[in-house]
Amino acid sequence: MNILITGFMPFGGHDTNVTKILLDNFKYENQNHMIHKVIFSTTFDTLRSELMNALVTYNPDLLIHLGEHARADAITLERVAINFDDARIPDNAGIQPIDLPIVDNGVSAYFSHLPLRSIESALKDKNIPVKISYSAGAFVCNHLFYVSEDIQSQRKNRIPSGFIHIPLIKEQDERALFDLETIKHALTVIIDTCIKASSKS
Repeated sequence: MNILITGFMPFGGHDTNVTKILLDNFKYENQNHMIHKVIFSTTFDTLRSELMNALVTYNPDLLIHLGEHARADAITLERVAINFDDARIPDNAGIQPIDLPIVDNGVSAYFSHLPLRSIESALKDKNIPVKISYSAGAFVCNHLFYVSEDIQSQRKNRIPSGFIHIPLIKEQDERALFDLETIKHALTVIIDTCIKASSKS
């Protein structure tokens, strides 16, 4: 499979973003599948074009978006993307949309097309904390999730796609519950599970 995994640059005045740390250090050992990694700029106005460029460049069979959730205590599998921007802080371009639709007259919400229950079960089997969430917020993470599913909804051949929030790691905050090796292992489990589910469909 051709697999695209995306993350974000640091934002909100922080020096790091766990998704960038993860993807910069991640290597998938199964040589039968190609992993492509892209880091987005954490700006509302450019996310659709950045994603479209990545899709054209890599033509993936599987699309996994990752975002940082500083208050999470588990790998958080996002179920729903809503057509709504309501930023509590400005993005990296200084833009702070309040109470705005992502797509004018777009559908109210999209659901993930990743095998979330199977991912949840696989991570629990590895004793990695995980939960399914029904709100990806209203900042750039939800924006990307919605835009990605909106693009997929218009494609003749939809691919599995969705969004996962990653907690902070000890390399960022010594109080964090996770470390880099744990989330690298978690990402491998997530990819393996998605590939297995795709092979059955």
